[in-house]
Amino acid sequence: MSVSIKTVLFVSLFIGLSVNSSAIAQTDTTATIELNIFPNPNRGTFYITLVKGEPQHSQLIGMDGRIVKTIYLQTGLNYVTIDAPAGIYILQLGDGEQLQQFKIIKK
Repeated sequence: MSVSIKTVLFVSLFIGLSVNSSAIAQTDTTATIELNIFPNPNRGTFYITLVKGEPQHSQLIGMDGRIVKTIYLQTGLNYVTIDAPAGIYILQLGDGEQLQQFKIIKK
């Protein structure tokens, strides 16, 4: 599914002028991942914008260590829903020494 830049910008502005969570993660010496997670905290529906970097397989992990959801993040806007109780979850990208983690809060 391809999303135009105009759509991403419109949705980003429509949902909120400030992005609650953004991060730049180093995955190797030549490539970086830049992503935005919004809204964060959320009510189980949120967006992850992979701004810079290759498409990534990721896992959403609960604080008890179980995998709540596996997500394939494509470059651009990714719509995510989770059917899980309120709490703190970790979005994990990469593997081995290249592992990056980001906090997501569900109200």
